[in-house]
Amino acid sequence: MEGHEGHWKTCSECREGVRTEMYVYYGTNSYNFEKLENPPAFEPTHCDGCGAVIRLAEDGYSEGPSGTLCQTCSSKKLRLGR
Repeated sequence: MEGHEGHWKTCSECREGVRTEMYVYYGTNSYNFEKLENPPAFEPTHCDGCGAVIRLAEDGYSEGPSGTLCQTCSSKKLRLGR
């Protein structure tokens, strides 16, 4: 779909183009006909505001100059205008 050579499971552009957490999600979710057999391990993503774990495929979050923020911290930043 992206126009890369070869199969998505072995494509370095596909692998390096997203965070490992999302690569694992994309490669193992129920929408795939072919799932990754041995998905790589990854450290969970933490909010740079409060430290909470953010499940990138399921939770609301934002990314910007303040880092990766959970939905709560993102909302606080918007309300405060910082």
